[in-house]
Amino acid sequence: MITPESTTPAHDSSPATFDPSLINVILATDCGSTTTKAILIEKVDGEYRQTFRGEAPTTVEEPAADVTMGVVNSVP
Repeated sequence: MITPESTTPAHDSSPATFDPSLINVILATDCGSTTTKAILIEKVDGEYRQTFRGEAPTTVEEPAADVTMGVVNSVP
């Protein structure tokens, strides 16, 4: 028999436990078919500001075939 206690996860992953004020840096990427774009958003003086923008070729085809390489190359 399964009881409610046995189905409760070991950690609490509810959104109420997450504190967004602790986020100081956000890296957002757009991996397109030809170009990977990235922006860096940082908290500066209590406000979020875009501090960097970069682009690199998307690496979904051989020889690289690893989209993360395009992401890494778009952020120096």
